[in-house]
Amino acid sequence: MFTLENFDWQLVVAWGLIALAAMMVFRHAWLMLQRTGKSTGCGSCGKCPANKSSGEGNLPNSGPLVQLNQSRKPK
Repeated sequence: MFTLENFDWQLVVAWGLIALAAMMVFRHAWLMLQRTGKSTGCGSCGKCPANKSSGEGNLPNSGPLVQLNQSRKPK
């Protein structure tokens, strides 16, 4: 006979979490299989400025980001 005293809530929660994790793994695998053979990632579509023929996109042509001065002589 079913009573709330005999019901193990921890087991139900554990099985629910396992089922949720399995569904997430299955969904991730399914999405990866759907994308097989297609170009993905930044610049693969040719629509963004970084994929222009100049190779620089809309970035200004500035100097180096860091300049190292070696004015001191090592001892």
